[in-house]
Amino acid sequence: MNYLQDELQDLIRFDDSVLEFIRDAPLDGLYYWDLVNPVNDWIDGKLSQSLGFRHKKITDVPTIWRDIIYPEDRKVLESTLDKHLKDDEYPIDMVIRYRHQNGSLVWFSYYGKLIKEESGKPVGVLGVHIDITKFIERENELSIAEEQFRGAFEHSALGMALVSTEGKWLKVNKKICNIVGYSEKELLAKTFQDITHPEDLDADLNQVKQLLDDKIAGYEMEKRYFHKDGHIIWVLLNVSLVRDVNRNPVHFVSQILDITERKRTEEELRQVTDRLALALKGSKIGTWEFDVVNNVLIWDEAMFKIYGVPTDKFTHAYDAWKNTLHPDDLDQAELEVQLAIAGEKEFNTEFRVIWPDNSIHYIKGLALVQRDHKGNPIRMLGTNFDITEEKKLEETQRMMAANESKRKEMEQFAYITSHDLREPLVTIQRYLGGFLEDYGQAIDDDARHYIEASVRASNHMQELIVGLLDYSRLSKEKEIKVVDSNEVLNSVIEDLNALIDSTDAVITAENLPVLKAYPLELKLLFQNLIQNGIKFRRKETIPRIQIQAKQIAGGWQFSFADNGIGIREKDFEKVFTLFRRLHNKSEYEGSGIGLAYVKKIVEIHHGKIWLESSPGKGSTFYFSVLTESL
Repeated sequence: MNYLQDELQDLIRFDDSVLEFIRDAPLDGLYYWDLVNPVNDWIDGKLSQSLGFRHKKITDVPTIWRDIIYPEDRKVLESTLDKHLKDDEYPIDMVIRYRHQNGSLVWFSYYGKLIKEESGKPVGVLGVHIDITKFIERENELSIAEEQFRGAFEHSALGMALVSTEGKWLKVNKKICNIVGYSEKELLAKTFQDITHPEDLDADLNQVKQLLDDKIAGYEMEKRYFHKDGHIIWVLLNVSLVRDVNRNPVHFVSQILDITERKRTEEELRQVTDRLALALKGSKIGTWEFDVVNNVLIWDEAMFKIYGVPTDKFTHAYDAWKNTLHPDDLDQAELEVQLAIAGEKEFNTEFRVIWPDNSIHYIKGLALVQRDHKGNPIRMLGTNFDITEEKKLEETQRMMAANESKRKEMEQFAYITSHDLREPLVTIQRYLGGFLEDYGQAIDDDARHYIEASVRASNHMQELIVGLLDYSRLSKEKEIKVVDSNEVLNSVIEDLNALIDSTDAVITAENLPVLKAYPLELKLLFQNLIQNGIKFRRKETIPRIQIQAKQIAGGWQFSFADNGIGIREKDFEKVFTLFRRLHNKSEYEGSGIGLAYVKKIVEIHHGKIWLESSPGKGSTFYFSVLTESL
């Protein structure tokens, strides 16, 4: 500023207040406006640089600074100077824009000092420039941001509000007014405490306190407001705190989302879930969730029961499920999962699992696959049903169907036996009988013996056929009735009266029950066991048969004990086989059908038969009748 020293010194000598003016001003550049002779105008180098001029150029043309003042601001400057000349109290203090040499606008805060002669005549203006361009730009940015905020605030899809630190609504947008039903004026007259549900207020105020104490940066919570008409509104509230430069709280900024409909849906879903959980609690249905992305498998309580796996032994990984599968079903079950995840088919399959105790159980599996917005699989939700009992029933039905087929074959066989075998036997018996009647006197003893042996054989064959027919008839459907087994026994004793009298047999019974059974078959069962006990008696021994019964789980157990010849243990199973005889026919007559007949009758009563015996000490036949399953 050497080139200005003389000028400033002249001004200071001319007006001693100039020095005080310069000292107090935050100088970013000086100028002098000569009101008498414009060619004496000057500006310092700092102001010249701010305007983009080279020092030499600006000094060559002293008045050029006037030409680069923004036209509107020059008019204001001239008007302000005129007012100041008329009234010293009117300040020269304004904002001036200059056109920078690069074409941009440069903002300056402008302060002026009027210079006067001793006579009081104004001769010039000494001024100070302060560059405020950055401040103006920042202010413009803030203004734009404020306008954008105001637009976003007013038209936000969220309820938005500024709230005082005491809870008073300071500014609210239309959305929050719509949510709670109050007008802007009505809401601004209230605090948030006035419309908050009492049960949620303490939790909200506790968060507010932590925010004011600078313990948290903000908080989010679900809470309830009272609508103007009295009903409850659920909202998701997000709160932050605005502080000044000294970290003192100014006000809260609240964002409010109406979640009433979501809460209603959640409550309905919860009720449905509770009902479903209650329905599933006593069933053999388990639910599961498989996080495909993170390989996490979640089971409910029922799943652990279905798979027989302790909860503390399950790793919740996909492989934990695979390890439970039956080896023969593993590949197919895993393929079904992969096809479902790939979207190629629904997951609807059956497979077997092996429990830790090595028992095999059948499972029915159903599932849905959830996908993200790109279609990628993220989760499988499914159910498992224990269908072991159903599978057993299917197997039973299959066996019953097979048995029915065999029964029909047996009926057909019985028909053939009845018609095709008995007919030639009758013919043989008729011709042999006729032969003896007509020629019996003419044949010798050997011939008569042969013919009589043939007659006996044909008669025995006839007995076998009749026994076989009776045995086959046991496969036909019958009617269950309530039967008094004492009456059944009395009926059998009456039918076997001749046999009992001829052998002096003694038959006693204790505790015989009334039970459900097939009446005719139960009588035939008693009859065969009594006949068997009398038939296989020891010589010169009065046969004695004692009958007892006791109740067991699901039905009754009977025992028929005799004092007969007994049976070797190795023959226990043989005696129940069709046509199997343990004794010579000449010693003990019989067809070999009786005990096989007894075993089949016991089986159609869903029971079992067994015996205890030893040679020479008699036998005891036990059998059960499971009445509860009939």
